[in-house]
Amino acid sequence: MKFGWINGFGAGVVILMLIPNIVYAVKNKGEQNLCTNRAMNILEQIGRYACIILMWLPVLVWEFGFRSVFETVLYFAGNGALLLAYRIIFMRHLKHKTAGRALAGVYLSFERAITAALAPRRVRGPVRGGAYLRYEKERCRHGWGCKMKKRYKVLIFFVGTLAAVFAAFLIYTGVYYHAEDIALAAMGTEDGVAVSQTGYGWFLDGPSEENLFVFYPGAKVEETAYMPLLRQLAGQGMDVCLVKMPFRLAFFGADKATEVFPLYQHENRYVGGHSLGGAMAASYAAKHTKTLRGVILFAAYPTKTLNDPLMLLSIYGSEDGVLDMEKVANGRQYAPQRYTERVIAGGNHAQFGNYGVQKGDGGASVSAEEQQKQTVELILQTTR
Repeated sequence: MKFGWINGFGAGVVILMLIPNIVYAVKNKGEQNLCTNRAMNILEQIGRYACIILMWLPVLVWEFGFRSVFETVLYFAGNGALLLAYRIIFMRHLKHKTAGRALAGVYLSFERAITAALAPRRVRGPVRGGAYLRYEKERCRHGWGCKMKKRYKVLIFFVGTLAAVFAAFLIYTGVYYHAEDIALAAMGTEDGVAVSQTGYGWFLDGPSEENLFVFYPGAKVEETAYMPLLRQLAGQGMDVCLVKMPFRLAFFGADKATEVFPLYQHENRYVGGHSLGGAMAASYAAKHTKTLRGVILFAAYPTKTLNDPLMLLSIYGSEDGVLDMEKVANGRQYAPQRYTERVIAGGNHAQFGNYGVQKGDGGASVSAEEQQKQTVELILQTTR
């Protein structure tokens, strides 16, 4: 199931959440706002209406939907349950009008927002939903924010800060580079390469029974974007384990190879990756020299010493506008004796994968197909 720029379900949730608020406002027209803090009131209004708008208008989203029926049902059922609970608590704290009841409403509203944000959709937009924070309204109406004890203010500030940081992180990781159709087409089982999904990501099983390459994808790039390159490599003599990283950031999964290698019996083991993935793979290799034969980096560099007898192959494009060449030069001091550095003329940063144009990258004068072909040739020449 997919949505367009307007999420009708989110708009429906907004309407259902506003109904009791409208009823309350009609019945209590003369009720005075006891909070005199102007900045607090302004921030309250900004947060409230931003949440309402972003629940039905998913900004900066390429595709907005779900991979399966199960994910769709999970999203609808979870939001429905939280919406029902929200209404129950709303009615309870309207009846009792206590700060405790209101704080419970805050927790539930925040819970609904986070659940929506973490829903397993095809593409995670920067904001999945928001919550119409009923507590804010009741706080100012009854003066709780103005007369609240200091310890409660500190607690709310601390929790609010954590929530803001977490939300910012979700926004940052929620916008990423998506695999193009050509990459998705390379996931089929044909041409002597069997592609299978695993617990760690994907396994590309070619004719080799000796060589294995564990690959870490670049930051904020959908891992399947590297399928065309890695499929060629698997078909020509090096099986590949494509690792899916937490939040699509290899920083959070630098030691993932430790979980992958024991699953296979290949004698020659290599680890590597693209960009941030390559840097994290090199850091892993620095700690596991005895179990590896080599490191293969695409537009990346080591930051820790790689000891002999490891071999290191570094490949990047001449038009790469993202890679910091000063850091590449500095990284050479960490290279082992068996170090090979190759530049693909006309290649850039993004064309090691198939995920479109990357911000800040240079314009390539060769096609992605040609860049990936040369990359595979360089790997096979160096590792044989």
